[in-house]
Amino acid sequence: MRFRATIIIAGLAAIFSAQAEAAEPERPKPCPAVRSIKMMPFRAEHGVDAAYDRLRDDAGCEQLLLDTLTSLKPMADPRQMAPEEGFVEGDAALFVLLERHHLEFEQVLPPEQAEDFRNSGIFAYFAYVATQSGRADVIARTKRLAALAPVGTAPVADMKKALHAGRNSFSLTDRNGKNFHVDIRIGREPRSLRRDRQLWGTGAHGDERGAGHTIVAITGKNDEDPLVIPASCYLDLLDPKEAEVVSHAEGFTLLIVGGAPDAVYRAKIKFSKHGVTSRRVELASIPDAIFEETRYNYIAD
Repeated sequence: MRFRATIIIAGLAAIFSAQAEAAEPERPKPCPAVRSIKMMPFRAEHGVDAAYDRLRDDAGCEQLLLDTLTSLKPMADPRQMAPEEGFVEGDAALFVLLERHHLEFEQVLPPEQAEDFRNSGIFAYFAYVATQSGRADVIARTKRLAALAPVGTAPVADMKKALHAGRNSFSLTDRNGKNFHVDIRIGREPRSLRRDRQLWGTGAHGDERGAGHTIVAITGKNDEDPLVIPASCYLDLLDPKEAEVVSHAEGFTLLIVGGAPDAVYRAKIKFSKHGVTSRRVELASIPDAIFEETRYNYIAD
C-alpha cells in the first residue's frame, strides 16, 4: 500500500504542476540587443534582419533603445553602405528610433548641422556626434521627439504602396493637423527616354531593355490648396516601383524607389504645407557616392 500511495501522490503532483504551468501566461520574449543587428534595411523594408524588425516594430523595445542611445560600445556598422569607423551601439539605436517614430535626421540635429546634412548627408551626423557635446545634444533631441510621437500613432494613413500604371493616391494628416493628398500618375515610358543614360534608373543596358513606365505627373493639395510640385522633381525617375509617404514636423516626405536592377535609385522629395522644398536622389548601392540634390525656393501667396 505504501508503494501505491507514493505513486498516486506523485501523479497528483504532476497533474497540479501541469495545470499551474498551463494557467501561467506566456512571457514575452526579451528584446534583442541592438548590437545583434547584422544588416540594417533601407527604410520601410522588412525581412532583412530579424533583430532590426523586432526593435523597430515592437513597442516593448522602446526603453531598451532609449537606454542604448548613450552606449559608446563599438559594433560593426550594419548599414548597407561604406562602413563608418567608430560606429557604436548608440548610433544603431538612433537609426532604429528614427524609423520607429517616422523622424528625419534633420530633426535631431541643430540648424547648422541639419543644413550640413542636407549638403553632405550622413557624414554631417557622424562629424557632429564625434564630440561629447554633440552626441549629448542629439540624444536629448531624439528623446524629446520620441516622447511626442509614440510608436503606433504615426499620422500617415497610407505608408507604402507598389506603384502601378494609372493613378496612385496617398492621403495623410501631418503632426500639425494638415490634411494632404498626393496623386502619382504612372504611364508608358516614351521610347526616346530609353536611350538617355543621364536619367535615373536606366542601368547599364540603356536602350536594350524593354519599354517601361515613368511618372507622368505628381499632383497634390493641402486641404483644398494645391501644392507646388515642379515637374523637375520627378520627370527623370524611370521605372518607379514603389512609393511611401512619411510625415515630419513641417509636412511630409515622398519616397520613391525604382530603376533597373543594376541601377536602383531612391528619391526623397520633401514637402512643406505649400509644396516641394527639396529633392535628393541617390543610387541605392552607393548612396553617399552617387547622388543629386535640388532645393526649391518660392514665395507663397
